[in-house]
Amino acid sequence: MAEAQKVPTRSELPTEYTWDLSVVYANVDAWDQDVARIEGLLPELTALQGTLAQGAAKLLRALNLRDEIAQILYQLYTYASNLKNSDSTEPTGQALDERAGSLVARIGAALAFIEPEILSIPQETVGGWLKSEPKLAIYGYELEELARQRAHIRSAEVEGILAQFGDVTRAPSEIFEILTNADLKFPEIEDEQGQKIQLSHARYGRLLENQDRRVRRDAFKNYYSGYQGILNTLGTTLAAEVRSHVVGARVRGYPSALAAALEPRDIPPDVYHNLVKTINANLPKPHRY
Repeated sequence: MAEAQKVPTRSELPTEYTWDLSVVYANVDAWDQDVARIEGLLPELTALQGTLAQGAAKLLRALNLRDEIAQILYQLYTYASNLKNSDSTEPTGQALDERAGSLVARIGAALAFIEPEILSIPQETVGGWLKSEPKLAIYGYELEELARQRAHIRSAEVEGILAQFGDVTRAPSEIFEILTNADLKFPEIEDEQGQKIQLSHARYGRLLENQDRRVRRDAFKNYYSGYQGILNTLGTTLAAEVRSHVVGARVRGYPSALAAALEPRDIPPDVYHNLVKTINANLPKPHRY
């Protein structure tokens, strides 16, 4: 295969075509400094456990601290996941992404007391605080939605355990990502000029828009032939993901995993079913290459 037709590694690409993650953190040391910042904020927040019913000021402080921690955590996770996605075969990015995922679960467990404790406060009391404390107004919709989901919020202890288990239940999706982005190899096809080109996720979309129908057909068939060798692994991984959703729905008292996914977002099931029905009815069109 000609060198130009290989899928280039990230190091072979011009810098202007790569992500500049230094706008998020200058380096991993700076990332670690923000991990320390979160660690420093957690004691103040956890000290508020058991006090939220004491008044609007306590509730406001807890929600503000939670948001400050969540903002830092989101930035940490964004950097780590994009570092891994820059080159999913590179161990540094993989390790940092693992640390970020575990940190998300640990912080989630530390924050788990907030929602059950808010729900233990009479709704009319919370409504009164929203009127008397203007700074709470930004949380009005969130508190309204939380009350709507009251039947599915468990105790602080159970919520903490569920959050910690997030470090385990994220495994199927991460296995899928590393399997399909790092380990999966695609075959070659010939482009419209008869030159061999190695398929990749990025090239697939471009080749499907090629004016030559033979190229579009070859791209489609060979791209998905790459998945044939890992079908059993993909099936097992999907089954594990489905089981985690089913168990999560049961723990929270939803009638199904679908209800658990849609109800918190206030999406009627008919929207989902209509979407699936419409896509299935129109599959022959993209199958024409």
